[in-house]
Amino acid sequence: MPNFQSARPVAAVAPRSTHDLSTTDAGPPVPALPPQPERPPQPLRDFGLFGLDHLEPAVVAALADAQPLLLIGQPGCAKSELLNRVASALGLRHRHYNASMVSFDDLLGFPVPTADRTSLVHLHTKDDIWDAESVFIDEISRCRPELQNKFFSIVHERKVNGQPLGSLVYRWSAMNPPPGPDDDPAELCCAGSVPLDFALADRFAWVLELPAFDELDHATRGLILAHGDAPKNDGRLLRFLIEETRLHVAALGDDVRANVHTWVNALTAPMRAAGWPISGRRAVMLVRCAVAMVAAHRALQITASLEECLWATLRFCVPHAAAGKVVEPARLRAIHRAAWRDVQLPPTPAALRIREAPDPVARVAIALQLTDDTLTKAQLSELVTDALASRSLPHRYVLARNIAAALKGDRLTAAAYEVLFDPLGKLREFMGEASHRIEAPRQKARHLDAVNACCARLTRRGQPRDFEMANILNTLIVVERVEFDPEELVALDARWHGLFSGRQEVA
Repeated sequence: MPNFQSARPVAAVAPRSTHDLSTTDAGPPVPALPPQPERPPQPLRDFGLFGLDHLEPAVVAALADAQPLLLIGQPGCAKSELLNRVASALGLRHRHYNASMVSFDDLLGFPVPTADRTSLVHLHTKDDIWDAESVFIDEISRCRPELQNKFFSIVHERKVNGQPLGSLVYRWSAMNPPPGPDDDPAELCCAGSVPLDFALADRFAWVLELPAFDELDHATRGLILAHGDAPKNDGRLLRFLIEETRLHVAALGDDVRANVHTWVNALTAPMRAAGWPISGRRAVMLVRCAVAMVAAHRALQITASLEECLWATLRFCVPHAAAGKVVEPARLRAIHRAAWRDVQLPPTPAALRIREAPDPVARVAIALQLTDDTLTKAQLSELVTDALASRSLPHRYVLARNIAAALKGDRLTAAAYEVLFDPLGKLREFMGEASHRIEAPRQKARHLDAVNACCARLTRRGQPRDFEMANILNTLIVVERVEFDPEELVALDARWHGLFSGRQEVA
């Protein structure tokens, strides 16, 4: 283990000055850095990087684990500064390539024919990749697809043209956020950034989104303005933290690892249902990243529970945003909470049945069929609220009515009842009005016609459930003003009705 006592003192960094300031031109006082000896180590602040404290465990974990790291952020949010300053402080043989401008031959060296002129060889240059210890592929979302494919083997295999890069340890990349499906092209500040192919995005174990300058608070912006230029840093603290993290990984107990395995396993079905599926490779990455995240928190002397470390892992290890998908934080948090419930469930046969259910909705259906004393009010309430939070707004209406119909007795907490009956209360208010009027723009007319046609078919059946379902569709149109597929929603309601009534077994 490195001798931390002999490392450079973690002290405040004085702002650079190019000339002496007299009392007349000193201006307002420069914001002072927080006194570092009185707090746990914060290595990114040592590099003059502020507003990124929440990313420090992930950065240290990624450096200790040496898995591929991708940074996403607006122009000017210090993506390149972070990676280049880290590489410099660690003394790495570092290569920084701009993927939007570089030719792949620049990575290989200067091509020349062999003596017999039957093939090409590459003369090594100071900028080629062959002896690099860290490679930073900047602007990866702006390069041509064929070049992106060539970077694939560097990121995933540490190879180039099939040849191993024996010295390469760290593979880093950065990109501006790709446009979302609902973004106005006229308002995009990163119009040239395109989503990564998911196969490439899925090779990055760590995907960190950096905040823009205007998203930081006033005090943090002041620190950046005063101390944001690159301070001298010999990297001793960072090297110590990397080594400490690796030691904590090696010392982590089997019980913690077993809980991590249970958590990752429980993520699989709800992530797929949310449209963010995780592959077997991603699942293995999540286990490694979670273990490294726990160890990094300990190395950084940050007090955090296992549940908090796992949530941080999921936040920083989901690659779908890089591929252009919208990852809703609230929904992702609900999926994490549901998976964490699996870790907490007692090892009883009933609890194992719930754990083995394929998704949060199926877990609620199984739990409601158990006797009242199998789960506490709090446990059942958490299952219900997690299931509701994991679904879209139209789905929540349908799910709420099926849960309410299957619920017998007083089995939930007051907070859970409030969440459950929020959509049903809006439905009741809608049904209490004699008539409703809605005006839709021309582009919404087709959707409105589809909903009206579906409602007409439901009302012709003449069954109470069908009348209520038609009113749910109308409530979503008139009150919530959301778009949805009415036929898909009706089919989902029928499937969930069978599930909660016990007529359909959990798949």
